[in-house]
Amino acid sequence: MVERLVEAAPGLPQWTIIAFRPPRSPDVELSLGRHTLAARDLWFAAHADGDRIGLTVFVPGLTEKNKRSLAHAGFLLLDNALGEYVVETHVGFIEWESKPDDPEAAGLEPFLKIPERFGIGGG
Repeated sequence: MVERLVEAAPGLPQWTIIAFRPPRSPDVELSLGRHTLAARDLWFAAHADGDRIGLTVFVPGLTEKNKRSLAHAGFLLLDNALGEYVVETHVGFIEWESKPDDPEAAGLEPFLKIPERFGIGGG
């Protein structure tokens, strides 16, 4: 539907209509309300999910009380790192968990490497 809408958009001088937010450098920090989330502090695990890749994203300081806000910021970081099209077409389920003390020992991958997992040139 988004692609059809972009195709139907009139040509406007000095405007470029883009269907989906493109991927950018994953190394960003986002402030949303009282929370600040830096991509370099996140970790992830990838899981088979049919023909897609399911993700568990591990966020420092995540609690049931702040999960909604931090997950909202996390979705924005995913869109930024992978681009909206990839998130919508290649990512399956997305779960949010609190980051363990030693994510590397737990077998997790740094969030900054998530574009590589989806075949996107590192940003």
